[in-house]
Amino acid sequence: MIPKQRMLLALNHKEPDRVPLGELGVDSPITEKALRRKTFYRAKWREWTAIWQGGRDEVVKSQKKDMVDLVRKFEWDFVTVHLVPSKYKIYKKPKFLEKYTWEDEEGRVWKYSPLSEGWPICIKQREIGLKDLKKSSPSQLEPDESELELVRYVVRELGETHFILGRTGDGSFWRNPFIFGGGGERTFIDVGSFESYLMKMITNPEFIFKATQIGVKQAIATSTALLKAGCDGVIATADYCSSQGSHIHSRIKLDSLVSINSRFNHHFHICPLVFSYPFPH
Repeated sequence: MIPKQRMLLALNHKEPDRVPLGELGVDSPITEKALRRKTFYRAKWREWTAIWQGGRDEVVKSQKKDMVDLVRKFEWDFVTVHLVPSKYKIYKKPKFLEKYTWEDEEGRVWKYSPLSEGWPICIKQREIGLKDLKKSSPSQLEPDESELELVRYVVRELGETHFILGRTGDGSFWRNPFIFGGGGERTFIDVGSFESYLMKMITNPEFIFKATQIGVKQAIATSTALLKAGCDGVIATADYCSSQGSHIHSRIKLDSLVSINSRFNHHFHICPLVFSYPFPH
């Protein structure tokens, strides 16, 4: 039984020969130990600095090869693929305030921890209002061909045998606007600080409605492009909680989020492709 058959059986509530295996993502230390070479796949700091220095092509080349080799090494059944930085966008080196602290073009200040080796944290955010939403959303909804470079490579190498999931957002919730490619720039719009966004759920529902409308439209366009590029399905990932519990208090109605989820789900459930959505319980 090939990996794709195994996944399709499981998704159709039938028993395969074994439980299908795969990961949403594997950070570089594990990848490097498994493949015994350096990688830019989820290499965080090294990936960002390489892109700032004009090494976009080198980063993407590494990610393509290493992702495929990792799937084969661990004998996974499914693999999640994502957008990569565009060839046609200039990623300027930001203004560094300290070695691991920098200010971007929008005035936000970011800090990276070499100890945790995780995503950077925005320690100084900008405030976003209704008038800023259109400006902060990408003018071109669909990704350009260069952003799909990794997707098309993985589909070409593994598409016949493995189940390919395009990773995207659903446009419904706040997301770190720093992330290069990966769908982050297209399916999660800049809405200011996380705390401010949560407060606006109570104080400014009009802002939340407008922001999520834009986000869902972008998410659908990105997901559609991933499916056209050969993905077997899409998986919409958004963090509604952390190890500390839910980001949203139980007293706050989730009507707006449920409505957004419904619109996004409906769009893809009408087509004969698999759609995965980890909605919080």
